[in-house]
Amino acid sequence: MKEMTEGERSMMRFRFCALGIYLLICFYDFLFTPIWWGLNRPDISEFMKIMATVEDPLIRQQLMIKLTGQHSPFTLRRRIISLDVPVYFNSECMGKE
Repeated sequence: MKEMTEGERSMMRFRFCALGIYLLICFYDFLFTPIWWGLNRPDISEFMKIMATVEDPLIRQQLMIKLTGQHSPFTLRRRIISLDVPVYFNSECMGKE
C-alpha cells in the first residue's frame, strides 16, 4: 500500500471535514428544521378563535399563511450551497479525478 504524503493527508482531512460540514447543513435544513417546524404549529382550534376576532382581511390572510405555511429549505431558497456540491464530493473525496 502506497504511503500518503503530508500534502495528500492534509487534502484528505480537508475533504472529509468539508463533507462533514455539508452533511451537517443538509441534516439541519432537510431533517431537523422541518420536524421542528411541524411540531411547533399552532393549535388549529385556538388559532380559529383568534381568526374570528380579526376583521382586517390582510391580517387574516397573513394568519392563514402562518397556519398553512411549510418549511422552505434555506440552502435551496437562497442558493447558499449549489446543487453540484455533492457531485464534487463524490468525485473528489473518493480520489477519482
